[in-house]
Amino acid sequence: MIKLIMTDMDGTLLSSDSSICQRNLDAIDYARSQGALFGIATGRDWASMKEATDIYHLKADYMVLGNGAQFVDQNGHVLMSAYLDKEHFLPITDIFDQLHLPYIVFTTKGYYALDPEYSKNCFIERTCQHLHVPYEDFTPQGKRKDSPCMNLKPMVSKEQFLKEDLDIIKVESYSLDVDLIKEAKKQLASLSGIAYLSSFEDNVEVTHQKAQKGLILEKAIQLLGIKKEEVIVLGDGLNDGTMFDIFPYSYAPSNADDEIKNKAYKIGCHHDQGILGEAIDDLMK
Repeated sequence: MIKLIMTDMDGTLLSSDSSICQRNLDAIDYARSQGALFGIATGRDWASMKEATDIYHLKADYMVLGNGAQFVDQNGHVLMSAYLDKEHFLPITDIFDQLHLPYIVFTTKGYYALDPEYSKNCFIERTCQHLHVPYEDFTPQGKRKDSPCMNLKPMVSKEQFLKEDLDIIKVESYSLDVDLIKEAKKQLASLSGIAYLSSFEDNVEVTHQKAQKGLILEKAIQLLGIKKEEVIVLGDGLNDGTMFDIFPYSYAPSNADDEIKNKAYKIGCHHDQGILGEAIDDLMK
């Protein structure tokens, strides 16, 4: 019996236009009618996740946020965490600074950048080109007004920032120049105590080494009294890999990365066609 469905967002639950198709919404309702819990596992933070789900009045029972930095309940209360050690912050950001890459620091007290305007503009340009969304979405009245890039706080200096009373969820860098991201990842490989993954080829997200979706979910289900065989996981990107390693019922949409497809219990339809609906049809009907 399936007791928990945990799905990635971008490229899996969400369609190419960032909407949630009716097939997926109907499947979530059906799964819940059968007593299953619905969860989201994403690289996004709480606010960015809600930005995509609130318009459908969709409220997940549990969420893995920041690629595994937090496990939270439906109200955003943190039940488990694996925050980035502050000692790793300078080596990570020095790599980005040397490559002139913009980055955003996601924390428990908001979003930070050394140069908020530059980081904001680069994020907007990259997002509009990658997701083909209009620039108007990133205005004070736009659909993405609550996006992290629209609410950046300035760091006086990196050293001063480290004295702040907060926890670091992740550091995310991004660029339209994919080669720069590849070079950053090569240099990040020399650092210990961290994990780094890409949701897309034009970004890299750095977290604590134990902040990985599958690792925190494996611990969380023990609290919930759920077995691995009672969980469906879905994802399309490399940041979903640990879920596919740990949980037997793993579904990948046809648009997934080849490495994820090779690990999947089943490769299903394209995310635009409702991969979540297909998985629930397979295992719950």
